[in-house]
Amino acid sequence: MGIMAKSIFYIDEMLWQRFGTTDYEGLRLCELGNQFIRPKGRLPEHVTRYYSGASFKGKRYFEHLGFDTVCIDINGKDESLPLDLTKPIARDDLLDSFDVVVNAGTTEHIPDQYWTWWNIHNLCRTGGVVINILSLDDGSWFDHAYINYSPEFFGFLAQGNGYSVVDRRITDLKYGAAFRKESIFITLRKEKDVPFVEEKDFAWPTICEPGFAKVGVDPAPYIWRAAKG
Repeated sequence: MGIMAKSIFYIDEMLWQRFGTTDYEGLRLCELGNQFIRPKGRLPEHVTRYYSGASFKGKRYFEHLGFDTVCIDINGKDESLPLDLTKPIARDDLLDSFDVVVNAGTTEHIPDQYWTWWNIHNLCRTGGVVINILSLDDGSWFDHAYINYSPEFFGFLAQGNGYSVVDRRITDLKYGAAFRKESIFITLRKEKDVPFVEEKDFAWPTICEPGFAKVGVDPAPYIWRAAKG
């Protein structure tokens, strides 16, 4: 998905809401996925100061904000850590150490959801926030990703793992596409230092939909549903 203009505005808003400042020196941020910021839509002025060309790296942007930024991507490119989110991360320098985790369209491309969210939970320190920008399970992302998320999934995630829901909204990221591209923007705050829910209790398949193009499901009914808006 990349980090688009609407996503940047949302991330900035959530950072201000959490910290009450735009000076993030001394704070740590983990970016999931080696993301590009894509100039679709009007970018904030403070972003365009760093913008040159068709796109630029999210890690660079977060560093300009003052964050000590770590990017995790199995591809290992652009100074990212080549870690597999489907396996438990066991590095002491990463666990329980991030004030912010940004998940902008990354986890939806990972088949094993349990260990992915287990890692997110354990990367974020108590009091930290997880900012999620992900495809919604309304059918408008019928051709995209392994997983499309429902709002109910995040309610389950919060209830079972000691989070509060700081903010939740549905946003159209189509930027001129033929159909709506509804995404869920949701920020969770880790309120309690509790173990992540056990795998047997992680019920995500019952409250999320697959990305239809990935699993051979006929997308026609979902195209119609997406086009109606």
